[in-house]
Amino acid sequence: MSPSERAKEYTSKQAKIAEKVNVLLFDADPMRLNFGDNTDEYQIEADQIVEMLHTAKSADEVTNMVFQVFSALFDNEVTPLKETFSPVATQIWLAYNQQL
Repeated sequence: MSPSERAKEYTSKQAKIAEKVNVLLFDADPMRLNFGDNTDEYQIEADQIVEMLHTAKSADEVTNMVFQVFSALFDNEVTPLKETFSPVATQIWLAYNQQL
């Protein structure tokens, strides 16, 4: 497999994972943005999380990543406590490991 083929495969895999992360975040709705029809509401956050996932070694590390992303994109006064993200981070960790 050539380097460009590997890059395309990696990008495709990342896109699939990001789509799944978006769905998980939308279902968990930590920022209360789910109005039923805005299913891409968490895509920016999902993309940023997926960019970091390859460095994670545990669901706890994913919780930190998710909290970091939301803290950077939202005002700290409206971002939930880090522990709030733990259940969805665990789901993200499991989904990511199933995709590998």
